[in-house]
Amino acid sequence: MYLTFTLRLREKGYDIQADSNLPVEKAVQTLCESMRLYEGISPPALYKSSQQSRVISSAFTFEQAKIQNGDILAAIE
Repeated sequence: MYLTFTLRLREKGYDIQADSNLPVEKAVQTLCESMRLYEGISPPALYKSSQQSRVISSAFTFEQAKIQNGDILAAIE
């Protein structure tokens, strides 16, 4: 199942659609590579979910982290 959410990196929001079985870090890595963000360094490993008001690790899949459509994940840098 695909879900749509907003990823906030460096004060900018990016609307993304991703497979719920994909690890958060893979979706972030793909976005960062295509937008040339975080070149030479790793993207953040922790994100705060606005719907759940909790911090999640990028190692979790979206399903494991219980990320839902319309959520906003803000990078903790």
